[in-house]
Amino acid sequence: MQNLFQDERSPSDIFLLIKGLTQSEKAYYKKMAKRHADQNTALHMQLFKLIERSELQDDCQLCESLKLENKIHFSGIKSYLYKDVLDTLVFQKRNNCVDTELYFMMEQINSLQEKNLVDLAQKVCKKAIALAEKFQKYHYRILLIHLQNRILEFKDYKQFNDTSRSIFSKLQQAVFLQKIYTENRFLYERARSLTYRTWLPITPEELVEIGKVKVLLEGLKPADNKQPLILLFYLNTLALCRYMFHETNLCIATCVEMAEMWKAHPHLINEYPLLFLNSVNTTCYNNFLCKNITKAKDDIDAYSQLVKKHLIRESYRKHFEIILFNTVLKIHMKSAEFGLLEQLLDEKLAPVLSCLLPVLSAPEQLSVKCSVCISFFVLEKLEEADHLLSIIKEQNRSIRRDDILYFCLLFDLVILYEQGNWDQLDSNLKTAYHFLYARKKLRPFERDLMLFLGHLADAHSKVIAGRLISNYLKTRRQNGENPDENLYLLYFNYYGWLESKLMKIRYMDYVKQQV
Repeated sequence: MQNLFQDERSPSDIFLLIKGLTQSEKAYYKKMAKRHADQNTALHMQLFKLIERSELQDDCQLCESLKLENKIHFSGIKSYLYKDVLDTLVFQKRNNCVDTELYFMMEQINSLQEKNLVDLAQKVCKKAIALAEKFQKYHYRILLIHLQNRILEFKDYKQFNDTSRSIFSKLQQAVFLQKIYTENRFLYERARSLTYRTWLPITPEELVEIGKVKVLLEGLKPADNKQPLILLFYLNTLALCRYMFHETNLCIATCVEMAEMWKAHPHLINEYPLLFLNSVNTTCYNNFLCKNITKAKDDIDAYSQLVKKHLIRESYRKHFEIILFNTVLKIHMKSAEFGLLEQLLDEKLAPVLSCLLPVLSAPEQLSVKCSVCISFFVLEKLEEADHLLSIIKEQNRSIRRDDILYFCLLFDLVILYEQGNWDQLDSNLKTAYHFLYARKKLRPFERDLMLFLGHLADAHSKVIAGRLISNYLKTRRQNGENPDENLYLLYFNYYGWLESKLMKIRYMDYVKQQV
C-alpha cells in the first residue's frame, strides 16, 4: 500500500518530457524525425532512444554513450531535442485542438498572402472564420477578420469598397463579444480561485468577495443562448456563488441549466475541458450537500456519457476518471454500499493514484487522498487510514492547504480514538489545540469537537462516555442547523460517528440504518 502514494520526480526536463510521452506520441516523433535525420543516426535521435530505454537519468553516462567529450555540445543536443519533441507534440495535435488548428491556418493565410495567392488566402480565411465562430474563439475571430480585410486590399477597389463595410460591422460585433466573454471569464476565475481549494467554510472576507462577484454577475447575463460559451462561463460562476452561499436549490437549477447547455453544444466540451470539468465538480458537490445521492448518481452517469462521446484529450479524460472515482466513492459510502466501496478501492485505487501526479495539481491531489482516507476508516481499515493520513500531512507541509490541515488534525484524533490509543490521543489533541491557538486559527467546529474528544478520552466508564456524547449532540442540535457545519459533515459525519458510539453499533451499521 505504501508504494501507491509515493511521489517520484525526475531531475531533467528532457527526461521528464520523453518519459511522459505515450507510445503513439513516441512513434509519431520517430516517424517525423526520420524525415530530417538521415538513416536515423543524428545525435538527437540517438539521445532520444537512450532516454527512452533508460530508467534512471545519468547525464555523464548519456554523454559517454554518445561519445561526446564536450559538455556544451551535449547540452546543445539536449536543448534541440527538447524543442523538437515539443514542436512535434503540438504539430501532432493540430487537428485535435481548434486553437492550434486556427494558429496553423493563420500562418497558412500569411504565407499565401506573401506569395500574392490572394484567392487561396481568402478561401482559407473564410474557412478559419467559420471554425472560430463555431467554437466561440472570439480572439481568433478578431484576428482573422483583420486578415480578411488585408486580403481584400489586394483586390480591386470596388470589391474592397463593397465588402469593407460588412467586414467592419462583423469586427465591431466580434470585439463586443470578446469583451463580454472576457468579463464573464474574469469573474469565473475570480470565483473559482476563492472556492476550488477548500472543503471548509470560507472566511467572512472571502464571502464578501464572492458576494461582489455575484453582484457583478447580474449585469453580465447573456440575453439569449446564441453565445453558448459565454453563457456556460456565466452559469459556472453563478453555480459556484450559489454553492458557497448555501443556496442549494438555486444551485441545483443552475447546474441543470449547465448540463443542458453542454448537451446542446457538445462540440465545446473538448475545447473547454476545464470549464466542463468544473461543471461536473460543482454539480456533484451540490448534490452531496443536498444529500441527494440519487441525483448525484444520475448526473455523474449523464456526464460520463458526454465524456465518452466528446472528450478526446487524454489528460482531461483521466481528470474526469479521477472525478468519477471520487464521486462514486462518496455515493457508495453515503448509500451504505460498503461491498461496492471495497471493490472500487481494490480495482480502481491504484490506477487512479498513478495518474494523480501528471493530471491534478498538488493541492487537488490531497482532496482525493482525503476521500480515500475516510473510506478506509469507514471500512474499519484503520492502519491504512492512519498510514495515508500521515502521507497527506507530510505532503501538506509544503502545499499548506488550511482545510487539509484542519481535516488532518481532527481526523487523526478520530482514528486514534477508534484505535483506543489513549496516550497518543491525549498528546496529539493537546498539540493540535495549541498549534491552532498559537496561529490564531481556531474555528468553532474544530475547537468544540477537539475539547469534547479530550473529555471523552478521559471518561472512566462507558456510562460516563455515553452521557458525554448524549449531552454534546444535544447541545449541537440546540444550536440549530448551521450551513457551515453541513460542509464539514459533507465529507465525514462526525456527529453520526458519535451517535453510533451512543447506540453501541459499528459506524457502518449506523450508516446502513440511516439509509
